[in-house]
Amino acid sequence: MNKTSTLEFNCLPIDNAELLRFAEDNASEEPRDYVIDALLRFSRSLEVRNSDITGKTEFIYN
Repeated sequence: MNKTSTLEFNCLPIDNAELLRFAEDNASEEPRDYVIDALLRFSRSLEVRNSDITGKTEFIYN
């Protein structure tokens, strides 16, 4: 039997209202440093591989 698992990962502590302000065109603010750091850490830990059986498989290394 094949086993699959999903790793838990921390969600970024960002309020939905704050995200909406960045999505609007009139927002003149930049994201905070901790948001940029968290996104960069996540992008370094993410790896996507092609698989013959499942197509694309995502790996998140901690």
